[in-house]
Amino acid sequence: MSLLAQLIRLLQGEGPEEDRDLDDEFDKITELTGALIDGADPALVPELEGHLEAFLERGHFYGRDVIGEVLAGIAGLGALPVLLRASARDLGDDQDTFQTVICELLEQEPARARPAVLALVGAEDAALRATGVWALDFIVSDDDLPRVASALRDPHPRVRSAAAGPAGRLARRLPEAMDAMAAALKDRDPDVRISVLSSLGHTESAAAVPHVIRLRNDPDRQVREWAAIALNQLPKQHGSP
Repeated sequence: MSLLAQLIRLLQGEGPEEDRDLDDEFDKITELTGALIDGADPALVPELEGHLEAFLERGHFYGRDVIGEVLAGIAGLGALPVLLRASARDLGDDQDTFQTVICELLEQEPARARPAVLALVGAEDAALRATGVWALDFIVSDDDLPRVASALRDPHPRVRSAAAGPAGRLARRLPEAMDAMAAALKDRDPDVRISVLSSLGHTESAAAVPHVIRLRNDPDRQVREWAAIALNQLPKQHGSP
């Protein structure tokens, strides 16, 4: 049985339940994952992509994570379009492991990663746009200001929330980005306002303080709480509590 076949068998949990040792299975999965990456056989990429799709269809996020890691290890940036589209599929988990794999690819060669990311930023599907805007945060440049500002005004709140990340990064050095975030604090969706507040808190910019202060009286309790958190992260201004 090939290494990949062994890995898929373990991920699918085949075999009698009473005979399974989960710790042993985890160790074997880790070993097989490393061996496949070390082997770096590009001929496996189509099969890996097929298995990734199968795990996505089943809502199997652990299988998605493991196969995504192998794909990234073998194909490198060539796997990025497939992995980004997989990330846009909501399986109900936080995607910490899977998105870490994607982030590592983005940060390896940001310039080469941009085409795959920008293709999603301009996608018709809102989930794809949100994923592209999220990924843009890791490779954003000043030239991206117009597309980030546009994303903050996107019809879908998930995209607007995702745009808070790259907008906050740009706001550290571009007043126009800070202005766009100030406008986004008036968003009708409280989750978007929370995302913008969280991002503003990380700017460590005194310019953000007046905008955040206004949301201390927001009608939504969670927004008010996030305004307080953001203010604690920002420089204190004379005369402000």
